[in-house]
Amino acid sequence: MRDENLGLKFNGTTKFGRVRPGGFARLEKKLGADGADLESLAEETVNAVLGNLEAMRDRHSDVVRELDWIEKNAAAMRRQLFLPSLGSK
Repeated sequence: MRDENLGLKFNGTTKFGRVRPGGFARLEKKLGADGADLESLAEETVNAVLGNLEAMRDRHSDVVRELDWIEKNAAAMRRQLFLPSLGSK
C-alpha cells in the first residue's frame, strides 16, 4: 500500500501510513471530547463504506478505480488503524 498523503495533518502527520489508533484518543483529548470514542466512530465509518462499495460502484462509475483501490487496501488499512499496537495509546 502506497503511503497516501492526507492533505491535512492528522495527529501531526499528513502521511496515512503514520496514523495509528492512539491518534484518535489524542484527538479526543485535544478537542476536550473525552469519552467520544472517536476510534470506534472511525471504525464504524470504515465498515459502512466497505459494506456499501458495490452500491457505490453502481452509482459512481466515474470513481471505480478509486473504489477498487479502497477494496484492495482495506485489510491493510484496518490493521493499521484499528489493531492496537504497543505504545499506541
